[in-house]
Amino acid sequence: MRILWGAVALALASLAPLAVAPPAYAAGGETKDAKPDAERFIEAEHIITPVLRNGRLTNYLFVTVRVDLPDQGDVWKLRARSHFLRDALLRATHRASLSDAKDERKLDQTAALAAFRAAAVETLGANGVKAVSITAVQSLN
Repeated sequence: MRILWGAVALALASLAPLAVAPPAYAAGGETKDAKPDAERFIEAEHIITPVLRNGRLTNYLFVTVRVDLPDQGDVWKLRARSHFLRDALLRATHRASLSDAKDERKLDQTAALAAFRAAAVETLGANGVKAVSITAVQSLN
């Protein structure tokens, strides 16, 4: 019995520091290195964009699109729709030619941005889109 009480006392003694110094987040405090809940953007990488010349598929472009979210509002609610956004962006690349008319390895930035913005607004709503940008374009060829 005496050995059992000794084990209980040892176990309680090992838990004592936890009771005295709870983690900062448990008390609602933040450290200076704390990060925001979520970044206020959605980045869709490698959106496949077909390149057609004279009705024939000649290349693929892989485009990374960044949609900046508004400063106010529930960022998680918008980010929860990111898979729908990716689908809308992919569909936009197949509706119209977004490649440069002169170089099949380049993207027509003006047409692509207009198409991607329309897809983002359709998916997230007009109040859910602050800005749309293209951060990378890679060519298969």
